[in-house]
Amino acid sequence: MQPQNFRQQAEELRAACWQQNLSGGAGRNLALLTGFFTARNGTERNYAMRVPLAVLLFFLVCLSTIPAWALRCGNRLVSLGEPQTAILYKCGAPDTTDRRVTYRVLSDNDSFGVVRPLVYIPVVIDVWVYNFGPQRFMQELSFEDGRLIDIESLGYGY
Repeated sequence: MQPQNFRQQAEELRAACWQQNLSGGAGRNLALLTGFFTARNGTERNYAMRVPLAVLLFFLVCLSTIPAWALRCGNRLVSLGEPQTAILYKCGAPDTTDRRVTYRVLSDNDSFGVVRPLVYIPVVIDVWVYNFGPQRFMQELSFEDGRLIDIESLGYGY
């Protein structure tokens, strides 16, 4: 009885797709997706099991995407914390380089809890800019102590 009922539902779904000219493309996928959530034998048991499965599948797809703080160089991926040599190997030589010096404030308490005077420490930041052409954004990579600390998108390249 169950296989015949399943075949009947499948035939009805196929006929509905053909009737609405949704025989291919997104329409077929939508019809299959709506068929996924319908109860098979008139029971709510199958529906209750399919919703958590669909939610789990959705989150697995979302987690498998590339992180937003990463940069794609050809078929290689560059992410924060990588050394300069690895990025040079993956992306090649940058179009422009710059070296900036910023000063960070260090305040410290001594062993008696008295605040010591502020100390300014110079920090050298190397900045590389990659131009990937007019179809993609230029990327500015900032390095501190030889490690990638920031990726910033600039305007379109040239």
